Amino acid sequence: MSACEKLPSMYGISGWTLEYGVRDLLGDYLSPFGDLSFSRFADVEANTIAQLAALLPPANLEDRQNCAPTMSELIGAALRRPQQVTLSGYLVGPPRHDERVSVDGLTVMGTPICAAGGWGVEPHAEDRLRVWLALGDYLGCEASEANCPDEIIPIADRDTEESDRVQTMQGWWVWWD
Repeated sequence: MSACEKLPSMYGISGWTLEYGVRDLLGDYLSPFGDLSFSRFADVEANTIAQLAALLPPANLEDRQNCAPTMSELIGAALRRPQQVTLSGYLVGPPRHDERVSVDGLTVMGTPICAAGGWGVEPHAEDRLRVWLALGDYLGCEASEANCPDEIIPIADRDTEESDRVQTMQGWWVWWD
């Protein structure tokens, strides 16, 4: 190993995401368009999230994507509602100094929360905070104006998208820039 490979990164010695098995764990969720230094991941489910949480350095768990809740809060939300919540974000690998895992979005299925305009209606700016506060309460994480997502998009619920019955549950895609 060269001296450069042993330099510290944000949360450990350069290469920790490889050494700890983080890249391997997220492998099935990584975009095919990424590379070793940066890859996006999406739709990570609770069982993998729990394994990921056990691998990450404590300081990485307290990191956040800009104004989003901390990674540990978002992981907690996913573990509290394992059948409903998946996480998305990105993996920064070596040789970058900012090597880390970051969560910048989540998908929540089967919520009773709808926008003021009704089911399937994207909330307007004034309604986005109300939806976020309701989602935060539903997920058991701290939601406020300060950590309101940049985008909250309604998505069809898996349980109702093929049904002729009246929709009573709403899915949401939540993202912080």
